[in-house]
Amino acid sequence: MKLNVVENAKRNMFWGAAKKVWQIVIPFVLRSVFIRQLGIKYVGLGGLFSSLLSFLNLAEMGISSAVLYFLYQPVAENDEETIRKLLGVIKNAYRWIGFLIFGAGLALMPLLHLLISEEVPADVNIYVLYLLNLLETVLSYWLFAGKSTVLEVHQRNDISNRIYLITLTIRYGLQFAILLLLPNYYIYLIIIILTQVLEKIFIAFIVDQKYPRYRTALPASREMKRKVSQKAGSLLFHRIGNVIVNSADALVITGFLGLSILGKYQNYLQIMMAVSGIIGLINASCYAGIGNTMAREGIGAAYRSFEHDTFLEFCISTVCCCCFLNLYQPFIAFWVGADMLLEDGVVILLCLYFYFDRLMAPGNMFENIGGVWNKDKYRPFMEGFLNLGINLLLVQFAGMYGILLSTILSKALFSMPWLYHTVVGGLFKKNTAIHMRKLLQYTISTVSICAASYFVCRIVPSGNFSLINLFVKALVSGVVPISLLYILYHRCGEWQWMVWHISRLLHLRGG
Repeated sequence: MKLNVVENAKRNMFWGAAKKVWQIVIPFVLRSVFIRQLGIKYVGLGGLFSSLLSFLNLAEMGISSAVLYFLYQPVAENDEETIRKLLGVIKNAYRWIGFLIFGAGLALMPLLHLLISEEVPADVNIYVLYLLNLLETVLSYWLFAGKSTVLEVHQRNDISNRIYLITLTIRYGLQFAILLLLPNYYIYLIIIILTQVLEKIFIAFIVDQKYPRYRTALPASREMKRKVSQKAGSLLFHRIGNVIVNSADALVITGFLGLSILGKYQNYLQIMMAVSGIIGLINASCYAGIGNTMAREGIGAAYRSFEHDTFLEFCISTVCCCCFLNLYQPFIAFWVGADMLLEDGVVILLCLYFYFDRLMAPGNMFENIGGVWNKDKYRPFMEGFLNLGINLLLVQFAGMYGILLSTILSKALFSMPWLYHTVVGGLFKKNTAIHMRKLLQYTISTVSICAASYFVCRIVPSGNFSLINLFVKALVSGVVPISLLYILYHRCGEWQWMVWHISRLLHLRGG
């Protein structure tokens, strides 16, 4: 089966963007009400539980990613029997994973008080809150496992995004009502659980209607289970490293700096993750299409897509970094108040964190599509422990600066070179040194462009804050980097491809 890559990508990007916009706009208002009604410590508690449960999610071991890799070929060949067997692998594995996470989660409960260095709000029981968060995690494995994978491998994420929009709207409406009428964190979390159940039911129903041939999974052979387990085993090291990198910061902040600082940091992180999620739509919308192309035409056909995607990530990330650098502080002050601001130096480090994280995104995507996790399976694992070690060392005398600096150093100097050695040298059989020199050139350009936008923004009067002032800075933060990127790169093939591709997706160019 040949997927309609462009049409599916357009559809996925539209509904994915709609979902992301909804996820960004409403939570900003919701968090403002949340902080006013409940307090910043509750934000910190949410961040702590989310990070802690990320470690428990290691039990998933990358089963879904491994199965997705094996699904590309049978989908391309319309091999219905193999597809149903692979879906059976997910279904059975997730049932046991849910029990494993629930048991491990209960075992961790007695240790909760050791992770918090600051007094928790007096009107809550952290153990009850933790159980509610644990239940939310476990239900994601027990309810209709594998149904969303069918949509993903057929590049129909737009369907799951539409369902998510509906349930998300219900969730936000109920949460607003609870916060305004009866501020209660327990009910707030229960609403999340109930709407998640509703979302899973909707997706299962739609998948069964649209793809009835996959309604019943088939038992997989021992050989198929072995192959999936082998791939998943390689992915386990990736997951351990990624969880440590993404969750260690929150746990260290809570343990050394307190829930209030974590709550403030989560405000900044929410903005960064929202923007990163929007950029990720570009990759997600084409993910299955590239996998389908590779299954039919081979790995060589994907290398040009890899180069183009890297350049696109660089351009978008540069513009975003300029916006973060110039708008983070005034926006946070406007959104949740000046007392929620972190230092300006933290903003600079957050920009670097964001940039290197996005610059690694093309490598991560093609590593997943190519299924070459075993070639660098120790990389994320070692990155995670390197980050954690530097974290624990630097936080004691550098605070937030040390925490962010440890993440940046482990990504830029250790993980990124290793990742691209695997993808460029191992998967594509190209010269890794040439690609790394190109990434260094991109990074120098980004730093220079951000500095230029920063100094131009300093011309904008910064006396009393106003929306007009914020709008002017936003305009400068967008126009300056785009203009400089055009001057520097408009003659290169990647720039011309990017303009053509974006216009094609927006229906401004035919074909």
